[in-house]
Amino acid sequence: MTEESFPAWLERTRKQLEAIMPRTVTESIYNGSEVIIALADVQHIEKHPKNSIPGIFVITSHTKWNFDRDLWENAIWISEPEATQFRSAWCRYRSELEADTLEVSNG
Repeated sequence: MTEESFPAWLERTRKQLEAIMPRTVTESIYNGSEVIIALADVQHIEKHPKNSIPGIFVITSHTKWNFDRDLWENAIWISEPEATQFRSAWCRYRSELEADTLEVSNG
């Protein structure tokens, strides 16, 4: 039986802990000037003009689709410039949450 070096043991232990520990994120609540949203509830974001005002609809786990009207009934509307700030916060949250599964491409 060979002895394991300390750096090798440390790396093996780190990987084992990562496998069982939940991933942490810097910020899980977006607290803006118009809205406060739990980022874990966000399913996706849709960019739409609303009364010709630029912004986004935030679709959460609580948003319901209305089949008769063909639209989201209770999506969260965020106007610009806060929409851009929210998208940035949500993308940062998702990248931290999924860092170990994301692939980086140089092309």
